[in-house]
Amino acid sequence: MTARSTSIDGGLLAAGLLVAAAGAAFLALSWASTPTGFSHRVEVADQALARAEAAMEKAPRRTRFAPTAVCARNGGAAADLLRARVQNAAATAGVTLASVATAPAADLEGSGIAPVTVQFEASGRYDAVVSMLGALARQSPEIFTDSADLTSQVSTVDFKFSGEIYCSVPA
Repeated sequence: MTARSTSIDGGLLAAGLLVAAAGAAFLALSWASTPTGFSHRVEVADQALARAEAAMEKAPRRTRFAPTAVCARNGGAAADLLRARVQNAAATAGVTLASVATAPAADLEGSGIAPVTVQFEASGRYDAVVSMLGALARQSPEIFTDSADLTSQVSTVDFKFSGEIYCSVPA
């Protein structure tokens, strides 16, 4: 039998040692970067999440929204209140309303909230229109703007507005 001689390429050996060193460094950094008590904190957070989910499942649908976050009235009453809100803000600011329309809409994809749309046209001095809009912005529930168009005249501005508020609906 003849003896076979084997030689290891120096570059291959260096590459293997480099890969092994990188792997060891990765494991050491991974171990060092885990905060103390991390698994316990994750377990506590998971338990809190499970309690919150259980509470949401037990709660009746109509109480899932905070009374200050959405209007708690039905859509028709909310539309009437929104119309009165716009009319009062205009009267207080000295703005003339050409038209104001509000209408409730259907529940959004079974979410338990429904928009109430509002559209109005107003005219008056620029500062009066801005004052009216500021008064509307400070009231609750918040009016979300879909479109607003302000046209300047000689001494007044014409303002067209379209937006909506969101209301909770009974389950």
